[in-house]
Amino acid sequence: MQIEKSVALIYGGTSGIGKALAMALLDRGANVIYTGSSLEKGEDMAKSIRTERAVFHHCDITDWDKQEECYEHARQAFGKSVDMVVVIAGVLDSSDLMNDHETDGTYHTIQVNITACVKANRLAIQHFLREGKQGCIINTSSIYGLYGAPLAPMYSASKHAIIGLTRSYGLLLRGTDIRVNCIAPSFIETSMLSGAAKVTAAAIGYIPMETCIRGYLRLIEDDGLNGDILSIKSGDGMLLEPKNLNDFEVKLTELSTRRTDTRVSEMKAYFEVK
Repeated sequence: MQIEKSVALIYGGTSGIGKALAMALLDRGANVIYTGSSLEKGEDMAKSIRTERAVFHHCDITDWDKQEECYEHARQAFGKSVDMVVVIAGVLDSSDLMNDHETDGTYHTIQVNITACVKANRLAIQHFLREGKQGCIINTSSIYGLYGAPLAPMYSASKHAIIGLTRSYGLLLRGTDIRVNCIAPSFIETSMLSGAAKVTAAAIGYIPMETCIRGYLRLIEDDGLNGDILSIKSGDGMLLEPKNLNDFEVKLTELSTRRTDTRVSEMKAYFEVK
């Protein structure tokens, strides 16, 4: 996908990776609508960048109505619809075995990291189908979406789930102009990283922010990628995680192809895609 003159929606764009990506896309001529739960951070960022090609949308990503409003906000601001959606917003474990205060059946980590991500992906796919246009979705997992995290099991579980979501939508949409990919970076120096995690990160090595951003740009610009997971590790650089590792996985994918093609045809008809 060409970045220049496109419209990018970034969930979690007021700090860390999201802010760095927003700035990189603006530098390349994109229009950016970025969200965040902190009104103060969003307004401060708007004051610092001072461009009509970027707008802040105050949004708790778990608020479905606020997510839906992003698309109309983008159209009003830029006179055209969203071309790409990048989901970055995420949190660490909101409780644990000894601080088990989330007793109402919901866990904030799961709500933010995966439930809201599923909603963001659904809204984006529905939007691209209605518009009948090419679309790009990038989800953000973590190195802990590929490995276990004994001190952050909910975080790791949610990041594993994001990879499953990405691969599944990639398979479903491979016959369309809609691409869904995922980035899984190792440790980056952001406000999310604190305490004991910093010790681990220091031992393994940090990833430069610019390397991480190059990963997002690659997933945006390479139209040949769909359902792919791009991991970024210190020392190893970027790696597209292999797909179809064994005969069983290949066979399973082949058997689902006909039903997948039927489902895509049904979706196009439902959303009146000509």
